[in-house]
Amino acid sequence: MPGSWRLFLRRADIALRYYCDPLRRIWNWLLETDEVMNFVYDITPICKQYMISAIADVTGKSYVEVAYYCEELERDNLLQEHIRKHAHDCDNDLRGNPGKRYGRRIGWYAFARILKPAIVVEAGIAKGLGSCVLAAALMRNRDEGSPGRYYGTDIDPEAGYLFTGRYAEFGKIRYGDSIQSLAQLQGPVDLLVNDDDHSPDYERKEYQCVEEKLSEDAVILGGNAHNADCLQQFALRTRRQFVFVPEKPAKHWYPGAGIGVAFRRTPKQDDVFDVQETCSTERHGSADAGWTLCPSGLSENSIVYSLGVGEDISFDLSIIAQYGATVHAFDPTPQSITWLRQQSLPNEFTFHEVAVSDTDGTSSFHPPENPAHVSHSLLETDRGEGPSVPVSTKRLSTLMQQIEHASIDVLKMDIEGSEYAVIEDMLQSNVDVRQILVEFHHRFKNIGIEKTKEAIMSLRRHGYRLFAVSEDGQEYSFLLT
Repeated sequence: MPGSWRLFLRRADIALRYYCDPLRRIWNWLLETDEVMNFVYDITPICKQYMISAIADVTGKSYVEVAYYCEELERDNLLQEHIRKHAHDCDNDLRGNPGKRYGRRIGWYAFARILKPAIVVEAGIAKGLGSCVLAAALMRNRDEGSPGRYYGTDIDPEAGYLFTGRYAEFGKIRYGDSIQSLAQLQGPVDLLVNDDDHSPDYERKEYQCVEEKLSEDAVILGGNAHNADCLQQFALRTRRQFVFVPEKPAKHWYPGAGIGVAFRRTPKQDDVFDVQETCSTERHGSADAGWTLCPSGLSENSIVYSLGVGEDISFDLSIIAQYGATVHAFDPTPQSITWLRQQSLPNEFTFHEVAVSDTDGTSSFHPPENPAHVSHSLLETDRGEGPSVPVSTKRLSTLMQQIEHASIDVLKMDIEGSEYAVIEDMLQSNVDVRQILVEFHHRFKNIGIEKTKEAIMSLRRHGYRLFAVSEDGQEYSFLLT
């Protein structure tokens, strides 16, 4: 009997471990928030990764592009400020940091940005957080030449209080029975988000009501797919595919819902972010400043140009240590200059206090938005409040002529948004570069993912093939073939 009790207690301990953390979070939630329903939270990093992969598979887009749209939403300061301003007193979490409280709505946003829907419908709007998220996507789409309209439905006349101001310009909310509101819609509907009454019978009737109003390639997102199979059955009946993406809240007791997706798959087309070239690779540099290159042909005779070094030259030192290559580093950032002067540098490392650009002359060098960061930029986008400094700028072809280099074996660029102009100038000048390792800053304001696509396509046309992409979709490695 004593042995049985020991086993009982051991098994109880194993089981309770799964519930201790949620119980602690319930206690904190009771003390720190006034939430009653429609909980807001961030999702865990791995949940976000899985969601991005699933959306990429459904839409035929690359992981990089879907991740960009998710990050675009999280960086939308105007939306976050709007939510803070219009949130009710009970919305403690939204007032604190709305950019980290979108949950599965991040996926809604990505779908809206990718599909560019002419009409998007949300059934069940509650606070109107999802309404604002979808309207923010439509706002971006309009700016890119793809206008769209939003229609929300909710039986509660008090719902949607966040949906106001500039976001309300992109659509309207219809109050009353959702099925009656859906019946009045004039299609075709390109994106339907069903997140209202979680009664399976009611949900089934909503899909039946809207079925004839859906466009041929419409995507339907269901917020109750973790509890009922209504959307999956609708997908089977209408000859659509179905996937379910679970939601895992971070630091919240709620176990999460998810996104059910009913869609018609289209053949995946060639994507600019797809790796084209297979070669042996090596990783050089620290975790935060490392780069992937192809070691073939590198030796003590190799020439490496390192554009933008900040306060981390681990990549440059690694290349020198392994191959004895000559590295020329370029960075006019005042803090970088001061830091490098304090370092003990090998003879193979030469530093130039100049910014590489597409023009020869002098330009203003702007401080970063975050004063804790080092890197300055020739672009005014995302600039901080500190003073700009004048710096000398030179074209890559000019520098090579001055240093007397006919070719470059490895060109590494981390130059805060100037890479687009430098690449274009380099290609037009027929500069001989064997490998290009570049961080694209499409996350910066007024740049966007399309500019990165254009740069990659331009590199392709000039014989460069992509052989590596970093996990965060920002660093790219190209080989001239």
